[in-house]
Amino acid sequence: MAPPPSGKTFEVVDVLDLFRKLEWEWDRMRAVSLHDSGIERSYLALNAAMTAWHMTDWLCARFEAEHYKRLSSHASIPIDNCKVFRKWVLENRFVSMCEQIAVAGKHFQVDVRPHAVTTKAQSIDSPFPKSPRPLNYLMVKDQDAVVPIDAVIGFAIAFWRMVLVGTGLAEEHEVKYPMPPRTDTAHKANR
Repeated sequence: MAPPPSGKTFEVVDVLDLFRKLEWEWDRMRAVSLHDSGIERSYLALNAAMTAWHMTDWLCARFEAEHYKRLSSHASIPIDNCKVFRKWVLENRFVSMCEQIAVAGKHFQVDVRPHAVTTKAQSIDSPFPKSPRPLNYLMVKDQDAVVPIDAVIGFAIAFWRMVLVGTGLAEEHEVKYPMPPRTDTAHKANR
């Protein structure tokens, strides 16, 4: 098992902490009014996509042979190292969307992908008569579908929840929504 990140990440010292951060970002993003201009939702969406993608790095650093074995059994395909794990993760449409958003947000340009995503803000008229202001959605286009970023992040969270439980790094009750608050600072390092 890799050591914790040497005190450089504030309260995020374990993969479950990063998962909690992802859910926290998703909650904050969804709490911003759709009537707002969208800049706050955009920043929160970018942060959540980055966190969703970086779950891959944290899991690779945490995985031991037993975790790969359990994941292989759970996924019904052989996954025995980080390279294979990353490839398998990118087969998940929603995590792949997050990866492209995260890479573009950090590096500006994304290398060619088998399917490219694009993002855009979309304003629609409110269907509620007492709310004449338009609603501002953040959409992600992938192949022939356009999906709200809220759903993209939500499905990425569901994927990571399955991975954490499937590898034995978390029990079902530890990753249910909403996440239970962290009660200790010494994480279960010997899982």
